[in-house]
Amino acid sequence: YAYPTSFPMELLKVMKRHDNVCKYLDIALQHISDSQLSAMRRNITREQTYDLIETIRREVPGIHLRTTLMVGFPGETDEDFQAFVEPLYKYINETESRVPISDRHDTKTGRMVGFKARSVIGGYWMRVLMKR
Repeated sequence: YAYPTSFPMELLKVMKRHDNVCKYLDIALQHISDSQLSAMRRNITREQTYDLIETIRREVPGIHLRTTLMVGFPGETDEDFQAFVEPLYKYINETESRVPISDRHDTKTGRMVGFKARSVIGGYWMRVLMKR
């Protein structure tokens, strides 16, 4: 599990060089809108996030990336949501394997409200695709 602001770039060389190291990375991106990233105190910008993803993909061809994304964070505007959707749609169509977001909501208490341990059919995921 990695954080974008403190990602150990030397890990990419290890992953690329050694066949016995899995080409998989779980990196918590959360959002792509600068205003939402700031509100979430992520200490990274949209441009820095793009640069990090492109560096990872360039340095470790074929790497599988997993992340956690959140929509509906307090103060999120339609512009923030569109900023979220555009790159998501792009990366979805560029990757061979992907799992849609889950329907876990209550991050404050950690309770899995409405959690069904499956790819989402409807809800936020449909909103992402319909808005596109």
